[in-house]
Amino acid sequence: MVNIKLKVLRQTKGLSQEDIAREINMPATTYVKKELGKTRFYIDEAYAISQVLGMGIDDIFFKDFVTKEEMNE
Repeated sequence: MVNIKLKVLRQTKGLSQEDIAREINMPATTYVKKELGKTRFYIDEAYAISQVLGMGIDDIFFKDFVTKEEMNE
C-alpha cells in the first residue's frame, strides 16, 4: 500500500523516480526497488523522501490514506 501511495504522491508533485533518488542521494535503481516494495525504506530514507515531497513522514508511511487536498498542497 505504501508503494502505491508513494508513487501517486510523487507523480502528483510532478517528480520522477530519478528525481526523488537524486534528491535523497540514492541510486535510482535502489529507489525503484524500494518504491515497488521489493525492499524496505530505512527511517532516514523515509524522512528524506517526506522532506522532498513536503509532507510529514507519518502522512506518507503510516497513514492509511491521504486526502485529495493533502496531495495537492
